[in-house]
Amino acid sequence: MQAANSTWPLHYPSSKQLDNGVSSLPTAPELLVLQLDLRFGSLHRDEFAQRLGKDTIASVLEEKMGTCIRQLLALRERINDPLSKILVTGDVNAGKSTFCNALLRRRILPEDQQPCTAIFCEVLHAKKNSGLEEVHATAPQHADDVFPLQDLEQVVTDSQYTQCKVFVNDLRTADESLLSNKGVVDITLIDAPGLNHDTTHTTAVFARQQEIDVVVFVVSATNHFTISAKEFIRAATAEKEHLFIVVNAFDTIVNKERCKKGIMEQIRQLSPQTFNEASDLIHFVSSNAVLGPSSKTQGSIGTGSKNDNKNTDDERAQAFERLERSLRKFVLENRARSKLAPARTYLLNVLHDINRLAASTAEAAQSELARASEVVEDVVPQLETRRKTVAEVGTEIDSMIESTCLEVFEHSRSTIGDGIAHAGDGTENYEVVYAGPWTAFQYAEELKDAMLSRIADLVIRCEDNARTHAAKGVNSITELGVLHGGGTSAFEKLQFRPGAMFSQKRDALARQVHISIDLQDFIDWPTLVWSEKFASAGMALTLATAVGGRLTDLHRWLDPALMLARTVDSDSFRRLVIPGVLITVITATVAHVLQQIPDVVPRHLAAKISAQLSAIDYVHANSARIADRVRSVLRIPANDVRTMLDRSIRDLEQRRDDSTKVREKSHAALKYFGNIVRASTAEGNAVRDISLDAPPGTPE
Repeated sequence: MQAANSTWPLHYPSSKQLDNGVSSLPTAPELLVLQLDLRFGSLHRDEFAQRLGKDTIASVLEEKMGTCIRQLLALRERINDPLSKILVTGDVNAGKSTFCNALLRRRILPEDQQPCTAIFCEVLHAKKNSGLEEVHATAPQHADDVFPLQDLEQVVTDSQYTQCKVFVNDLRTADESLLSNKGVVDITLIDAPGLNHDTTHTTAVFARQQEIDVVVFVVSATNHFTISAKEFIRAATAEKEHLFIVVNAFDTIVNKERCKKGIMEQIRQLSPQTFNEASDLIHFVSSNAVLGPSSKTQGSIGTGSKNDNKNTDDERAQAFERLERSLRKFVLENRARSKLAPARTYLLNVLHDINRLAASTAEAAQSELARASEVVEDVVPQLETRRKTVAEVGTEIDSMIESTCLEVFEHSRSTIGDGIAHAGDGTENYEVVYAGPWTAFQYAEELKDAMLSRIADLVIRCEDNARTHAAKGVNSITELGVLHGGGTSAFEKLQFRPGAMFSQKRDALARQVHISIDLQDFIDWPTLVWSEKFASAGMALTLATAVGGRLTDLHRWLDPALMLARTVDSDSFRRLVIPGVLITVITATVAHVLQQIPDVVPRHLAAKISAQLSAIDYVHANSARIADRVRSVLRIPANDVRTMLDRSIRDLEQRRDDSTKVREKSHAALKYFGNIVRASTAEGNAVRDISLDAPPGTPE
């Protein structure tokens, strides 16, 4: 009984399993008591149950189990109750009231062609009411109303009353009467409203039959079993293997054999045990055969048909008397059977359903256990292999990124460094023209800009080289992801655009370079150091320049000097020569400087640019910047690959954990429901071994 509260007893595959075509799982077992009243239209019952979901089915089944427990408790009370209750029910106008009157041999209960019994009428012996024949009508929220017997028809049609008790005296002998049986058993005869009169009355009859010992179902020979009748009998057979079936008004049927055949076939399908004991439990009668003429005077005693000349009437009376004897035998002579049989039947049906549910669930648990174990055994090696692969791929990606970045860094450092080191070489390629001393500063400015522009171009070339390496790296990393299970679809959103790599940060360090042009940039001081060799050579060159081509003619140059020396004394000569020499040296120096500007300025500017760029670590900073940009670009696909691989590991771990939990739960369920199967089987066998012919409570 605890299964419904703690563990789901029915196994239905999930919608995902249905989509995958799982067909090997067990379906819901056929149940006798715990069957669920599912309105599923055109869907098969199992398919509809699967779509409802196990939680919904479990909730409905739990409620059903609660109903079973309450019914078992009611059965125990019924067994201990000395009163035996006989419920006479059937469809509207089936002749229930006429049948009850026939059992009493009095027209006590109102009879009519239209429904006239709208409430439950319990007929008891008047000795329960101090020998007074009265009607005690029950209405909600106030005490019973007492009426004389002749007002019964008015009471049963009054909507304010829900039920009534009819106390009557049965003047027949104890051997003939049900109500007056020498005190062997206290019996109440309950006349119920018609099943198909309305929904409220039908529901009340269904509920009332659970407290009944014997059900006498009256069916009209002309109508057979209606839908309401079939539903009632199916519900009653869950507890009662045997029902009394009274086919009334059989005398009105022309083709009696055809009628019998049709009704017996319906009974065989509805209540097999009743069909197997048809001679005692199924009776084709006419209730009017044992009643006198209809009379409104209550209390008249019918003597039955005594016309010996009418064999038909005798046969009808005999048929009814056979039914009466069978009913008396079942209620009085074999009361243990009438009291205990419903309880045993219901208990066996409940145990049968519990056994079937537990067996079905154990089978499902065994299937789940095998499936989960297979998944765990399959996933664990995959998980280890995947972890190893992820580690290897991660190492390979890291190595690929570092090697690419190192190659880009070395290429950038070499290219930019060589460009700065040789910035002063090949000035003819700068397209800067030296137009003379008067444009020297302009020449220097243009030359400086050209040098810086060449260095900036080298940085751009290094960035282009980095783009190429980044594109190759992205493709290589993506191929690794595709190779190891990601598929091309996993990287469709990854669109690499090389042109965007350095669009927002292009050589920011170049803006930090500020080269000023000084006078010193035009003079090559080391070549102007005074020396004898330089002086003689410089003076000779200067004088030669000053006097033109006369320097080549020594005699022509010396003649004026000698003449001047003869006419001027030595002191005066010295005073004239020294300033001349100085003027000559200065003139030669200026001429030399001006002549060397195209060679000196590039060297000085290149040295100043190199020194300033070295001070700000220009080469390393740009190389690192370019390499870091490549690294940040390659990390994007690398992270995607790692995420994909990590997700595959988590998926495998989740499958392993889920399957492990399923395996543990299935193992526990298999053990739990296996015990229920064994216990319900043992209990069922013990209940079957109880003999109903022995005194109540005594096993065979």
